[in-house]
Parts: sequence; C-alpha cells; structure tokens
Amino acid sequence: MADAHVDSQNTLKKYYKSIEVESGDTLWDIASEYAGTDNQEKIRSYVGEIMKINGMTADTIQSGEYLTVVYYAD
Repeated sequence: MADAHVDSQNTLKKYYKSIEVESGDTLWDIASEYAGTDNQEKIRSYVGEIMKINGMTADTIQSGEYLTVVYYAD
C-alpha cells in the first residue's frame, strides 16, 4: 500500500482593502508595495488590476483619493 502524499503548498487567498492616497504616492509605488514583488512585469499587471477594480482609465491618482487594492495572504 502506498503512503498518502500531503501537498504542503500554501494556498493564498485574495483580499480587498481600501487605502487613502497620500501626497507623493503614485499608482506604481502602491502596486510595488502591495504586489509583493519587484518584478516589473508583475507590477505592471497589478497596476492594470488596480485600475480595473477602481474603474480608472489613466494611471494618475490624487492625494486624498481612496483606492481599492488587492493583496494575498494565508
């Protein structure tokens, strides 16, 4: 009889969070912070996701605005 194999791979869940844009923030800075990587391709994709979630047509943001961002956690 074969031993049972348990997959130890963690499955991350997707969460949404509202953040306030602060003076000097850019969408790219926010994406870099929440994407959890410095891979430019993934950050570009994350920027697109933020724009879609928030109904944005341009990547410009203003201090005091609120954005919904996604993050992944256990």
